Amino acid sequence: MLVLGTEALAQERAPSLGIAMSWMELKNFQPALPTFEISQKVLIFSVRGETQIELGVALRLAAGWGFAFEGTSLGIAHYETALALNFPFGRASASVELGTGIMHFTQHSEEAWRLTGWVGAGGRFALFPKISFFFDVAPLVLLDFSQHDLPWVWSYRGGALWRF
Repeated sequence: MLVLGTEALAQERAPSLGIAMSWMELKNFQPALPTFEISQKVLIFSVRGETQIELGVALRLAAGWGFAFEGTSLGIAHYETALALNFPFGRASASVELGTGIMHFTQHSEEAWRLTGWVGAGGRFALFPKISFFFDVAPLVLLDFSQHDLPWVWSYRGGALWRF
């Protein structure tokens, strides 16, 4: 049991780099972006890096670009950072994270920058010693305080990480 715990801690302490894909339905963002024709479904592909800063606490950085695959053309760039509490058990771990980011929307000649925030939860499983797969779900909030109710959508993310 001690060996499994030590292996999990060693895996969590190593920095990792990976790829991710996020899926969202942005229809709730329409009031915050009135000049845009917001598409319903979007995919965002990103590069994701993680490192542990304390036992059980990790810092994550990610940047990516996405597109709408339903409705009008819409380009989206998302830059984000998150602080995660990790709960390892064996080759798997669960996490809760608090994050913030910036979304850059482009459509035809228009563009808009918006702040985002979320509290999410997820898990990961190390199928191989250096490769793990993850899945996160979070309510992504557009921090547009000119709106009476802050618009939010569900964000579903998954991907693979390689540990150094």
